[in-house]
Amino acid sequence: MKFSVSYYLLIQTIVITILIWKFLTFNGFKRAQMFMLLIGILFPFLGGLMTVTGLFPFINPHLDVFPITGCITSLVWAYGIFYFKMMDLIPVARDKVFNLIQDGILILDKNNLILDYNEASVALFLNRLNFTGVTLKEIYPELDYLIEKYKLKEIDSIPDLRLFMNGELRYYEVILKNFSNRSTPSDFWILTLRNITERKLGEVRAIEEKNFLNMILDSTRVLFLALDREGRILRFNKACENAFGYRFKEVHGHTFWEIFVEPRKREFVKKKYFKMIRSNFIPKAQEQWISKFKERKVILWENREIKDDHSNTNYIISAGADLTDVYNAENEIANLKSANEEITKKNQMIEDQKKELEKIIETLKKTQAQLVQTAKLADLGQLVSGIAHEINNPLGAIQASNQNIQYYTKSFREKSKDYFQLLRKLSEKIRNQIIDIIEIAGQHSDLILGIERRKRIKEIRANLEDLGFVSAPNELCEAAFECGLYGKEKEYIDLLKHKEAVSILELITNLLGPERNSQTIQTAVERSSKILYALKSFAHFDNNSVLEDSNLRENVETVLTLYQNLFRHGVELSVEFEDLPPVPIYRDDLLHLWTNLIMNAVQAMTYSGKLKIQGYKEDNFAVILVEDSGPGIPESIRDKIFNPFFTTKPPGEGSGLGLDICLKVVEKHNGTISFDSIPGRTVFKVGIPLKNNNT
Repeated sequence: MKFSVSYYLLIQTIVITILIWKFLTFNGFKRAQMFMLLIGILFPFLGGLMTVTGLFPFINPHLDVFPITGCITSLVWAYGIFYFKMMDLIPVARDKVFNLIQDGILILDKNNLILDYNEASVALFLNRLNFTGVTLKEIYPELDYLIEKYKLKEIDSIPDLRLFMNGELRYYEVILKNFSNRSTPSDFWILTLRNITERKLGEVRAIEEKNFLNMILDSTRVLFLALDREGRILRFNKACENAFGYRFKEVHGHTFWEIFVEPRKREFVKKKYFKMIRSNFIPKAQEQWISKFKERKVILWENREIKDDHSNTNYIISAGADLTDVYNAENEIANLKSANEEITKKNQMIEDQKKELEKIIETLKKTQAQLVQTAKLADLGQLVSGIAHEINNPLGAIQASNQNIQYYTKSFREKSKDYFQLLRKLSEKIRNQIIDIIEIAGQHSDLILGIERRKRIKEIRANLEDLGFVSAPNELCEAAFECGLYGKEKEYIDLLKHKEAVSILELITNLLGPERNSQTIQTAVERSSKILYALKSFAHFDNNSVLEDSNLRENVETVLTLYQNLFRHGVELSVEFEDLPPVPIYRDDLLHLWTNLIMNAVQAMTYSGKLKIQGYKEDNFAVILVEDSGPGIPESIRDKIFNPFFTTKPPGEGSGLGLDICLKVVEKHNGTISFDSIPGRTVFKVGIPLKNNNT
C-alpha cells in the first residue's frame, strides 16, 4: 500500500511543481486560478505524505483521511470556480476576443499591479513580452502618477497620452473604470488606452486650415462678415475690426443690429433681415453702420447665402467695401455745388449793388455844380473824382471775380460725372491727400501774379524733376501751384505721380476757385459798402439834425474814408484813438468840421507830409487832435483865421468860410476849439462835452 501511495505522491509532486511554475509565470486571473488549483491539490498531497511517514494525527490509526482531503479539495475548487472562473466555459473564445480588441487593456489591482493585459497593450510599452509581477509605475511612471491623482479625485479626468512609436507620434485616450457593483467599490481597475491619433491629427489639420483661412481673411482689406440665421455674428475679420473699432470677441455671438445699428432703426433692420432669410434674399445692399467711436460708416455689402438640404438659409456670408470717404466726398461736392449756387445768387445781388453805386456816382456828378454853391456842400465836389476812383476799383474786382466763379462753376458742372468716377477709382491714401490739399489750398489765399508766380512754378518743376519726373508737364506744375503745393511736392509725390494728377488738381481748383473769388468779392463789397456808407453819411446834411449819442471815432473815420485817395499820394496818415464812450453830437455837423480841418491840413502840406489824428478823454471832454507837418500858421494872421471870409488861398480856390463853420459847429456843441502852430507842426484841438450841456 505504501508503494502505491508513494507512487501517488510522486505524481502529485510533479503536478504541484508544474502548478508552482505556472503560478510564477502567469499573471492576472490565470495566476489566481493556478493558486486555487495548487491549494486544492496540496490537501490530498499532505494527507498522502502523512500516511507514508506515519505522521497520522487521528486517534484511530486505521482511519482513511482521503475522503476528508477530497472534500476540502472540492470546496477549494468550488470557490475557485465561482470566484476566479477556473472553469471558463469558452476560455479560448475569451482570450481571442480579449486579444482582438485594438485598444490596449490592462487589469490593475488597488496598487496598480498588472493582473492581466491583452496583446494590444504589449505594443504600447516597447513590446515588453511579460508584465508578470510588474506594476504600472515600473513601465510608465507618468501614467501611474496621473492614475493615482484620478483615484484621489485630484483631477476630473486623465489627459491624453503622447507616445513615440517607430519614430511616429501617437495619441491615446486614457479610460479608467472600477470593477464595482452598485454598492461597493472594488480593488480592481480596468485601464483602457484607445488610439485617437487620427482624430487628433484631424483636429490639428482642422485648426491649421481654420488658422490659414483666418490669415487669408485678416490679410485682405475687404470687410468679411458671417452671420447665422438669427443674425448673430460668427466671423468678423481684421478689416472689420479696423473699420468699426470692435474686437471680434466683443461682437461674437451678438446680433449685428444691436452693435452697429442706431437704436431707432434696430427693429426695422431686424425685420428686414428675417424677411431676407425667409424669402426675399438681397444680394447687394448699401448700409449705414455706426462704429464703436460713434462714427457713421457707409458700407456696400455683397451677400451670399448658405442653405441646408431643405433649401433653408442657415448662414449669410457678406463681403463689404467701406465707401465712407467716397460718400463724404460726394456730400462735400454736393454742398459745394449748393454753395456755388448761393454764390451765384449773391453775385447777382452784388451786380445790383454795383448798378446802384454807379447811379449814385452819376447823380453825384450831375449835382456837383449845384453843391459847390454853398460852403458846406462845396466839400462834396472835392470827393466825386476820388470816390469814383475808389468805387471803380472794387467794382472791377467784383466783375473779374464773378467771371471767374462762372468759369469754375461751368467747368465743375461739365466735368462732375468724370470727377465722381475718378474719386471712386482713387485709393484711400490718395483721397486722404486730396482732403489735405483742399485744406492747404483753402488757407492759400494770397494772390501771387506776374514774375513771382512764374518763379514759383519754375521751382515746382525743378523740385518734381529732383523727385524723379523726367520732364514735369507745365500743366501739372501750374495746377500744383494753384493748389498750394509749392514746397510740399515730396509730401504729395504719390498724388503728383498719379496718371490722373492733373485732373485731380483741376478738381481741387474748381472746388476752391469759387471760394477764393468769393473772398475777393466779399473784400470788394465791404470796401464799397464802407465808402457808400461814408458818402451817404456825408451827403445827408440836415440843418434840423438832432443831438444823438454816437461813436466819435466812426464819425472821424467816415471823413478819412472819403478822402483816403489823397493819402496815397504823399500823405502819411496815422490814427490813434483811446476807448471813448458814446458822445452826444450833431453827427452831420461834425462831419463837415472834420472835413474842413483835414482838408486844410492836407492843403497846408501841399498834399505831402504827415497827418496825425488822435482821440482821448480829458476831464469831461472827448478831445480830437488834428496835427499836420505843414509850414505852420504865420503869427500875423493867427487872430484872423476864424473870421468869416478870411482865407490865405488864391482867389477862386477858397471861400474863407471853412474855419468859421468849424467854430460855429463847436459852439453848437458847447465845446472848444484851439490851435498851436510852429513851423513844421500845426495842431487843432477840438473838445466835445461827454454830456449834454445845452440844458
